[in-house]
Amino acid sequence: MNLTKITDAIFKEKSVEELENLTGIGNLNPEITTSFLQKVKTHQLNPLGILKIKNEKELLIYTKFSQLVPVASDLEEITLKNGTVLPYQNILELKEGKVNKLIQLLKAKGNSTPEELLEVGLKLYYIFGYDDARKIIMDKFTNMTPSAIIRITDFNFKDHRREYRTKHQERFYHHGIEEELLLALEREDHQFFSNLLYEATALEIGELEKYFLNIVSTYKNSPELKEVIQGKILELINQREAKAKENYTKDKAEKLSTRIPHELSVKELKELFHDVSLVYLLKNYDQKTISNLQQFLLGNRKENNDCILRLIINQEALGLNRMLGTLINKYDVIESVARKNKLSLNSILDVIDIVKTSFFSLKPNEQDIFLSTIAKIISSKEYCNGKSEEEILKETLKLHVERKNKVYASIPTVTGEDSGFSYQVAPFDAEYLLAAGVDSKNCFRISGKGEDFFRYCLTSNQAVIMYFNNAKTEHTYVCPIVRSGNGIHCNGIDPELPKEEQDDFFKAFSKAMEQIINISSENSIPGQQIEVATTTDLHLTEYFANGPYTKYELGTYIPIDKYCYTDYNKKEKTHYIISKSCTYQENKYYLSDDKFYQARRADYEFNIDKEYDKERLSLIVNSIVYSAIDYKNISTTKKNKEKRNFKPIDVNTFQYIVGNKDWYVAIDNQFNILANLLPYDERAKKDYIRHLAQAPLLIENMEKEEKSNGINRENLSKNK
Repeated sequence: MNLTKITDAIFKEKSVEELENLTGIGNLNPEITTSFLQKVKTHQLNPLGILKIKNEKELLIYTKFSQLVPVASDLEEITLKNGTVLPYQNILELKEGKVNKLIQLLKAKGNSTPEELLEVGLKLYYIFGYDDARKIIMDKFTNMTPSAIIRITDFNFKDHRREYRTKHQERFYHHGIEEELLLALEREDHQFFSNLLYEATALEIGELEKYFLNIVSTYKNSPELKEVIQGKILELINQREAKAKENYTKDKAEKLSTRIPHELSVKELKELFHDVSLVYLLKNYDQKTISNLQQFLLGNRKENNDCILRLIINQEALGLNRMLGTLINKYDVIESVARKNKLSLNSILDVIDIVKTSFFSLKPNEQDIFLSTIAKIISSKEYCNGKSEEEILKETLKLHVERKNKVYASIPTVTGEDSGFSYQVAPFDAEYLLAAGVDSKNCFRISGKGEDFFRYCLTSNQAVIMYFNNAKTEHTYVCPIVRSGNGIHCNGIDPELPKEEQDDFFKAFSKAMEQIINISSENSIPGQQIEVATTTDLHLTEYFANGPYTKYELGTYIPIDKYCYTDYNKKEKTHYIISKSCTYQENKYYLSDDKFYQARRADYEFNIDKEYDKERLSLIVNSIVYSAIDYKNISTTKKNKEKRNFKPIDVNTFQYIVGNKDWYVAIDNQFNILANLLPYDERAKKDYIRHLAQAPLLIENMEKEEKSNGINRENLSKNK
């Protein structure tokens, strides 16, 4: 290419055709080439840029936005090197002036590649329009405003209390609580009355007991006694919850208000909008839908509002934090589901429920996974080996259901704290375990190199996962531990421990291992006691080389009952003894028959008309009914058909229900008994049989109560 001729020709009165032939772009779209030459003549573009351009789409991008970026030539749309797809026709027709202003604003934020500037500028412009895109780039939605803090604390408290109630059902109103109160008075059970109060003192508990003793004395043998007790219990619980919310809100608000305002870099903006499909948006959304989407994300667009985008930027939107791309790509579905089910798009919790059920198609026995966990798993690609998001999610959900069978391990469950660290063997059914590899920043996950070991630790009775938390630094460390014979062995501590935390961590770790060994010495099968606890020197070669710990000499590869890729048997890894019993003399390798059960949660008992937590109740019941299909004595074909045709049970048809995570006994509004038991835990069977036997007597009492209140069975559903 003769640069002298080209340069001379551009600035002389040559025809467009001559210029196109000289520059070699005569066979391209004339709309693009004419614009390119015009911008060169008016000094808006450097003509030498054409030397780096290989195809028409690259010329279009250079002409419109002055950005030289590689673009695939053989694809219909504009596909950048990083896989981002931009709509060719929309960009061809675009009046680029405002987008270029946005690109200049992005440039001013610091070092960015032309590809990043182009992608972020176009996505912001097409999603939000120029004015709102400019506000986002200028960080108008990054600081924590008073209104945002109020909104965050409100839905955080509701979400937090859902979990609290799951673990402390006895502290909320439930069927039979009046009789429990009378029994507590008789037995002087102070804990019962403490549960009704918020951070109760001994004096307050004593005063409350006196108050109820006075009520019992006043209404003795009166039919009003139960009603009076019930009214006071509800009043106390409401007062307690109001105080809990007040204090929670105060603490959360203080933490949020001290957060330093954040300026978003171009890379952070790119990551926020990385998954957005402009091709889908511009093809399927009309102007009204885009306007509704903007309102959904930005609210009233004021700088002091509490919009969803501000919450997502600050990672305070619970399970939506990593799902901005999904919210934008599927906003039309979200809007439709919300309208159909009368849900509010202003409610974070409603939007989360829509996303879980509509986008991920969670089965009834999978819906106890938090959306935040799902988002964390599928959005983290580090250490993954190439499986798609759909494959990762599908296999994670399958693993979640499988590991519910695990109720004991050959390693005792311990909890405690030492030197600023709290620790626990994680509950086998804890849903946060599904994201253990993401939290520990390693391959201990579905789609990671340690996938088989991850499955093993979650499902095998010869393994547990321990969590260590530093309250001061808010750092969490994950430790997978397996048992082989008389030893328990930690695969390593992840993520890497900072030097300043190492000594305190190993004080806590040593204490935890001592607890496990002591419990085993007293409760293991004779001859099968745990006598030694070790860990590898993963990330800690220098620490152990200079420390007081003795090397553990492996007599063989650590034998477990399944082959897994782990760090245990790598030649470069050394094992160190963290704790040992006085009886330890040699390594013994065998498959232990010890059974250390984790404590079961307390049974729940509900009177449907008076309960608040129907959402959780519905989730538990339908999970049990759906899972029970797998244990029916029918063919696989029939099982699959039942699952496909599964219709959720409406808990509003129940008058009463008692149960746990793996069984329930219910009485519906026609006094039919409905019951189900999953064979996960032999301890559940005893409770199930006992309550099933009591159900007929309960029905008899309920019928008597109805007759005394003048209620006919056929009118019962109307009265409800």
